[in-house]
Amino acid sequence: MASPVAEKYAKALFAVAKQKATHAAVFAQMKTVVDALKSVEGASAFFSSPLVSANLKLEALKKALSSQIDQINPDLLQLLFVLGDNNRLGELGNLREVYQRLLNEDLGIKQGHVRTATELDKAALTDLESRVGSLLKAKVSLSQSIDATLLGGVLVQVGGWTFDDSLSSHLHRLSENLING
Repeated sequence: MASPVAEKYAKALFAVAKQKATHAAVFAQMKTVVDALKSVEGASAFFSSPLVSANLKLEALKKALSSQIDQINPDLLQLLFVLGDNNRLGELGNLREVYQRLLNEDLGIKQGHVRTATELDKAALTDLESRVGSLLKAKVSLSQSIDATLLGGVLVQVGGWTFDDSLSSHLHRLSENLING
């Protein structure tokens, strides 16, 4: 669950970007910025730390974005600077999640989550999204995580819908069928 702060900023940016019909492009840029910052070791701790001043965080952000600053959507850039000024850059990851949820709702895409024993490659994830989308008669976007408790298979959750195709559920059904004849 995202923080109220992330909700507030994401909704404000989404409203402005939607009005200008740039909401999808803003998300793509936001995702790039967040992913770039996550790839830098210690960046998340730095931007979330209450011990680091807002000015220092803002200067670090400006330096990190300096080579691409002219290509970033002005509304997104303004939001990044407002987050920096208000010592809220640590909320950027949560803000991206809320923005993605808002964008998906606007585009009619249902968000879901898949848990697997091993990581799915891009093609397998896309195929699973397509299959689940066909069952639900909607476009589906799935995030994924590794679940060490699964022996194999997948466990998909989209809204209130759960699809359990895990090895343990198959074994459980087989056991029930053997017991019940």
